[in-house]
Amino acid sequence: MTVSAPSAVTVLAATAHVRTALAPYGGPAADERRLPASVVAICDDSADTATSGSADSRVDVRRVDVDATLPQPAGRAARFQEQETYDPERGLSIDLTIPAPKPGGRLLCLYQHKEWWMRPLWADSPAGIPARTQMVLYRTDGDGSDGDRPDASGRRWAVLLAVSADDARADIAGIPDDRTGCQSDGLAGHPADGPVSATAAIRLTVSTNRVGRTSLRDTVLYMAVADDPYAAVDAAVDAAARRNGILTRTQRPFPAALAGLGWCTWDSLGRDVSERAIVEKMEEFRAKRVPVSWVLIDDGWSDTDRGRETLRSFDADTERFPQGLSHTVDLLKSRYGVRSVGVWQAFQGYWNGVDEDCALATAHVDDLTRTSNGCLIPSASETQAARFWDAWDACLVEAGVGFVKVDSQSSTAVMTHGVESFGESSCGRHAALDAVADRRFAGALINCMGMAPEDFWHRPSSPITRSSDDYLPHDLSSLDEHLMQNAYCSLLMGCLYHCDWDMFWTDHPHARAHALMRLLSGGPVYCSDAVGRTDAAVLRELFALGARLADRIGTADAPSDTTADTPPTGGRLPRPDLPARPIVDSLLEDPASSDCALGVEAYFGDDRVVMFVGLAADRLQSATVAAGLGETVMVADLTDAGHAGSLADVSAGERILHAGECLSYTLGYGDIRIVHVRTLVEPDDPHRLRQPRT
Repeated sequence: MTVSAPSAVTVLAATAHVRTALAPYGGPAADERRLPASVVAICDDSADTATSGSADSRVDVRRVDVDATLPQPAGRAARFQEQETYDPERGLSIDLTIPAPKPGGRLLCLYQHKEWWMRPLWADSPAGIPARTQMVLYRTDGDGSDGDRPDASGRRWAVLLAVSADDARADIAGIPDDRTGCQSDGLAGHPADGPVSATAAIRLTVSTNRVGRTSLRDTVLYMAVADDPYAAVDAAVDAAARRNGILTRTQRPFPAALAGLGWCTWDSLGRDVSERAIVEKMEEFRAKRVPVSWVLIDDGWSDTDRGRETLRSFDADTERFPQGLSHTVDLLKSRYGVRSVGVWQAFQGYWNGVDEDCALATAHVDDLTRTSNGCLIPSASETQAARFWDAWDACLVEAGVGFVKVDSQSSTAVMTHGVESFGESSCGRHAALDAVADRRFAGALINCMGMAPEDFWHRPSSPITRSSDDYLPHDLSSLDEHLMQNAYCSLLMGCLYHCDWDMFWTDHPHARAHALMRLLSGGPVYCSDAVGRTDAAVLRELFALGARLADRIGTADAPSDTTADTPPTGGRLPRPDLPARPIVDSLLEDPASSDCALGVEAYFGDDRVVMFVGLAADRLQSATVAAGLGETVMVADLTDAGHAGSLADVSAGERILHAGECLSYTLGYGDIRIVHVRTLVEPDDPHRLRQPRT
């Protein structure tokens, strides 16, 4: 029996889910229509990423487009008649074959589990892919003809990437085994002496969010297959970004306003934020010699109706900021040396939009639209939405504000359900928001609560996005979920944006793990300590480790004039060239239940920094650093580098590993290990995953 592993996808079935318009006449309200496979087009978007032209580095890319107009029943073909229309929540189901996973292999799935957030899940077969999955990564089956080389044993890496393009969004899910012509977790049935197609199956659901649509035309999926998992993800995301006309991370400069250590008011003060409380906290930072470079004044500062949850004006709440926002900003800068101050906004104005009874609604009557559930929010028109945001941000700039965090983004498609398509609810609004932030704040914008695909695929230029649900400091068991969401979602989001791993507390059992992970994240690093609750030792260690990295790796982003008890001047922190992502050994393992600790890696130039964290509450976990075939590496343990008296103390612990040698560690829940890995002799195996893309 021979096995082939095609990189192309094929169409098994296309099914329209329709609203019949017959319910008022006593007929069924909904039905299904089988459409011809020709409504789905599989296009070759392959590109060779090898600099030398070697086939070993090739990436095979396929794009899936749909062009499906509903055939109308006899006697109802005229557009002025009651026609069948696509269900706005589940318009078209497409069953596709994909390369089968390797036997016994798991699939990493990133799926939308709330309106605003994604999380990882590991499926044992394609049938287990959860609904609303946006990305799937797995090892393909193969014939082993290439030998047993690491990551090249005839098995390549495949990524499936759903996209939200012009109008619709797509979601990936599994199919029960008895619903397709091929088994969704294995090979199609063929005689043992004949060829076997190494295929599995998935279901792609395409929806518009708008009632009344009789046709669907859009790009819905990219699939990439490569020897390197990161190259496969990069290729799929790059192709989708080019198609949508948005920038990728390397094209989005990190805002200078968010360099260094920040402090956010949210997990400290909540919506009870005030100038008095902010000043009290800044006095503590000054007394403890903690250099805070930027401050984010989160939800609670603005003039709102807290009963209605609506925005009344662009001003600050006069009770909490009696001398105005500009006074608070000036105090932070002049008295406490804060370089940049930002404020929180909601994508809808406030949680329930703009107060319809206030002067603000009257002044911007042409720039607001009413949602399905009665809220007034910035218009879907880019021009109109831009007028609203520019008027607000002009007031903020006048007050000295240097950046904004815009929250509740993925609520918009929910609030406009039935009235606006996914594209209509997001494209113009995000284009307006990004353009105004570029003009007013040099692009310094943090996108938040916006991990639905209709949002993250439609931001043209804004640089930062949250990559997890909220940090939950009061729940000590939330460490694994929070770090896993950020680490694994960064595989996708980190191709497009600098990822914000959210704030953290320094006075917390897991403070070191949170703080040091954020140093590698490539995103903003900020705490949210309450008054009297800052553990300055944690922050001194953070600064000191940053300085050690700068010294060892040669980055100019952080100074080296630091000791164990004095933070470096200015409080700068180095940022990686390639931010944190799970190491290869962690990609297909659930670190909350496996025997292996979570490992993430970040690159500073050609140097790799790996951090391991124990995330299994019921067992000890192992972590391993190894030299590959023909490779020699230097490994330095940086776990306690923030406490080391000098750089020489760190260098004294360096180890040289030759091919096949390794260092192993044992970690409990919340324990960490950080190592600096530098390749001294390149590996013989050209398939070894070693070269970062910056």
